[in-house]
Amino acid sequence: MIIVQPINVLQTSPPLCDFEQWIDTEIKEYDKRYLELCKKWEAEDLERLEKRRLEEAAEKERQEEIERRLLNEGRRGRGSLSVLAVLKPHWRTIQMY
Repeated sequence: MIIVQPINVLQTSPPLCDFEQWIDTEIKEYDKRYLELCKKWEAEDLERLEKRRLEEAAEKERQEEIERRLLNEGRRGRGSLSVLAVLKPHWRTIQMY
């Protein structure tokens, strides 16, 4: 046997000023804990994203500093402006008689 309870379609939520009190009385303890965990997880995610953003910015700055150093060394030492130039080995030919 199935018991069907009528649904009150015209029921409205309480006014916004009483919303917090209404939530505190109507929401189950299990659901409150779940909502608190959701807030905690969201805060952790935001913190992790911010940490990753800062790490990536620091890595980019480090790479730019390395490129600047290599460019400056190239200008002072060899007169080459190319940072990515590969030095070719110079082979001497030894003639044997």
